[in-house]
Amino acid sequence: MVEHRGGGEVRVIPAKRIDEYARWRGLLNAQDAEAERRIHDAINEYVETRVAEDHPVFCSSWIPGLNWEENNGGVYQPIYESILESLGGTEEAQSLAFRQAGWFFGLIVLDVMISRQDERWECWHEAHQWYEEPLGMFYRLLN
Repeated sequence: MVEHRGGGEVRVIPAKRIDEYARWRGLLNAQDAEAERRIHDAINEYVETRVAEDHPVFCSSWIPGLNWEENNGGVYQPIYESILESLGGTEEAQSLAFRQAGWFFGLIVLDVMISRQDERWECWHEAHQWYEEPLGMFYRLLN
């Protein structure tokens, strides 16, 4: 179960993001039918490691690190590649694809965390200036 720090339980992907999430999932699954399962498994493994090491606080952006192609055996790279391909694969599209891949990854993490029924987690975005991009969603184990 996931609770937002601002109040309320998070049970599904937010309505304002659900269409994007469905579209991005479709792109990913069209490129590699097993990628989503591998990504979910890798995220769950990361969370299990954090809990086992008694460090049950993390940010979604910490999971893949900066180099998706090399880190974690490249398991997260198909997210970027599927979005880049949908944008035409041009050099100009790379920046937008990178940004959208990060958003998509954050939604995947939220989806995985919602599915973890054995634990209670709190989530929040760190306060930041209006002109800064958020670093990602933070999660903290409550039980």
